Order: sequence, then structure tokens, then C-alpha cells
Amino acid sequence: MAYATVHPIKATLGKAIDYICNKEKTENGKWISSYNCQYQIAEHEFEFTRKEMNDRIELLAFHAIQSFQKGEVTPEQAHEIGMETMKRMLGNQYEFVIATHVDKACIHNHIIINSVNFQNGKSFSREHDRKQSPAWMEMKKYSDQITSERGLSVIHTSKGKGMSHYEWELNQSGQSWKKKLKIIIDETLKSSKSFDEFLDKMRAQNIEVKYQDYVKKSGKCLGFKMPGQKYFIYSQKFGWYYEEAQLRKRIDRILTRKSDYKAKQITNPDKRIREFFNLSDDKFDSYGMQRWGKIQNLKTGFKTIAYLNENGFENADDFFRNYDELASRKMQNSENINALESKIKFDSYRLKYLKIYRQYKPISEQYKKAVFQDKYFRKHEDELLLFQEAVEELKKTEKSKVLPNVALLADEIKSLSEQKNKLYIDNKAIDVKLREYDSIRKNLDKILEDSVFRQEREQRENHDERQRNNDIQI
Repeated sequence: MAYATVHPIKATLGKAIDYICNKEKTENGKWISSYNCQYQIAEHEFEFTRKEMNDRIELLAFHAIQSFQKGEVTPEQAHEIGMETMKRMLGNQYEFVIATHVDKACIHNHIIINSVNFQNGKSFSREHDRKQSPAWMEMKKYSDQITSERGLSVIHTSKGKGMSHYEWELNQSGQSWKKKLKIIIDETLKSSKSFDEFLDKMRAQNIEVKYQDYVKKSGKCLGFKMPGQKYFIYSQKFGWYYEEAQLRKRIDRILTRKSDYKAKQITNPDKRIREFFNLSDDKFDSYGMQRWGKIQNLKTGFKTIAYLNENGFENADDFFRNYDELASRKMQNSENINALESKIKFDSYRLKYLKIYRQYKPISEQYKKAVFQDKYFRKHEDELLLFQEAVEELKKTEKSKVLPNVALLADEIKSLSEQKNKLYIDNKAIDVKLREYDSIRKNLDKILEDSVFRQEREQRENHDERQRNNDIQI
């Protein structure tokens, strides 16, 4: 899987949900699921959440599509991947309906997401569809992670652009000459030392190259044609990244990176003295080199000891103890955060249906008393369906027959959120401190390791000296 797109729904939300929940497309409704809502009345639950949590949001919902390679997944796998993608992306904070369509050659998911977070009231646009990070990119990131974990394919689209569904389907059926040529161009550039060499290597792969004297701003007229292809595809059709000027720059960048890498290899700390001075092991073990190494170790040791003194550590054991305490505190914070998030999610779900219950209970009571119940039901059908759904959900979540107070439950969720945020802030501070400590810890480990080595060497030398003295006496 790799094709992903997300677009807003400004009107006709009900029709959109009806379309994706079409029984003919979902094996008689087998592959329809919902999260934090009931798909049969999702339109009304979405509306209730928007009005209750953030009535300034004009967009009704967002429609996401997630497609899979032909023949690569079963409907069950596609549905599970779609559900997991949404959970990771939305963090259990949005209502959505997911339907897996199996009526076409390529199995694909349709997901309709409410435009408002039902826990904090923030808009989907603000949290997931920003200009610098559009929703389709975030969705594709999680989709790629999950499909990779399951050993499925990942299709990479061009930077900064989504792939159209039509183009994606062409790629799956092997009909996109442009896609194949771009892959060949990218791979050939990596091994080319000049633009002329790049053109020669393209021709060596039976790619017909047209490089005419007609000059544009981006260079000469440059085109490519594969065997079996009817027409040339010119560089501007691939996008600006494949125009002559950019291809030349890309080759220069590749050569620069290669030369920089070689330079780094020469000055790599591992064996850099031997490689740079071309020294043999015997020469490297000379007194001068050993003295240089000792000086470097002493400098590192003095800096480490100075850091311990400046930061109030009595000794290395005190530092390690403090390090371990911070790491343990971070782990405990993370466990508490997970527990709080589960509690917040559960209470937010309860609060949503509790509000629905309280708001529409009077309508339900009036319905029971109505003389013409059919007429009353037709007039208040949406409200009565929501009320009935709230009753069913509260039966699952409430142990006591006495329902909690809406305001008290909202205050409890707010308090839990504040606790969670404090733990997040504490963990960020711990991460900063642990990163600072890591280099000191490595230095101390090395110092202690060298100290133990020296002690063992001195013990061996003393033992050998005693042995020689005993031999002389004998």
C-alpha cells in the first residue's frame, strides 16, 4: 500500500457516509466499522460533537482513501491496516467510519473522520492538516510504517506531491512510462561522473535520448524514450527536478557527497592515526603515539571530573545512581501517561454519551407520551436515535444505575489532562538531562574500564616479579 489522499467534506456528509457504507461494495456490510461512534448514526454523532465541542468549525468531516496493490492483501488485512493507521494517526481522539471496498481490482479503504476532536475540541485541520504537513502525508507515513511491518510494498511518490489515483493505478498495471523512466534516470545519475557520461549510460540501457540544440532556460531540449514506447517524454514533463540544469546539479551534489565521505573516512576516529600517517602496528605502538593517547585520555578525564564537581556529584557512583534514578523516573512517567490516556479516553467517551443522554432525554419522554408517536418520531428521528444509542453505550460503561454529573466528569477529565501534561513536561526535561549525561557516562565507563585494566596489569606484573624473585632464591 502507498496511495493515500485526504480531502474535506463541506456538504452532504450523510451521502458520503452512505456511499462508503454501500453493502454491495463491502460484502453486504461485512467490512464496515466505526470508532468512537456508531456508523449507522455517525452523521448525527459528528454533528453533536461539532456543536458541543467547537461550533465554529464549518467543515463537516474529512474523507481519506487508502489503496493497496492489486492482489496483495485480503479484505480482512486491508480493513485491519486501515483501522490501525487511523488509530496511530488520530490517537483515539476522533470519531471515524471505515469501509473496505472490494468491488474493484484494487482493494481500498474509505475513511470518513469528524472535523473536530471529541476530547479537546480542536479541529482536524489544526491538528493534522496543516500547510507544512498535510493530512495525506501524515496518513501515508503511518500507512507505510504499518505495511512495512507486515511485509507489504511501499510506493514512494514525488516529493511534496500526492500521486493521483489514476496515475497510481497505471503504475500498478505497469503502464506508466514516466514512472519507469524516472526510476532509471535516478539510478543512472548515482553512478555518473558527468552529464555526458549520464547520457551515454542511458543510451547503453537501450534508452533513446534526444538532446537537441534548441535551448530553453533550463537547458537544451532533452527527451527520453524506452523500447516499445511510442513518443519521447521530455524532461519538463517529469517536473523541474528532471530538467537538464537540475540533473547537472544533482550529479555535482552526488560527486561532492562522495568526496566528503572519503574525507570523513580518512579522519575517522577509528584507526585515524594509522591510516593518516600510514603507520604499521609496530610504529603506532611507539612511545610517542602512546604518550599522545595518554594525553588525550587525561584531558577527557579532567573534563569529566570537572563536570562532576561543578554539578555536585561526590563521585562516579553518585553520578551513575542519579542517572539510573532519572531513567527510572522517566519510565514510571511513561507508564503513568499511558494509564492517564486510557482513563481520559474512557471518560471522554462516557461524557460524550452522557451529554447526548441528558440533552435528548426530554424528547424521549415526550415521545413516550405523544398521542401520534409515528408523527412525533418522524419529526425527531435523529434525536431519538442518538438518545437510544446513548442509552445502549451508557449501559456498557456505567456500573452504577446513578449516572455521573456532567460537570464533575468534565472537571475530572480536565484534571487528568493536566496531570498528563505535567508528566510530559517532566519527561522532556529528563530527556534533555539524560542526553547531557550520556557523554559523561561514556567517559566514566572508559575511565573505569582503563582503571580496572591498569589494576589487573599491575597485579600481573607484581605476580611475575614475585615469581622471578622466588626463582632467583631457589
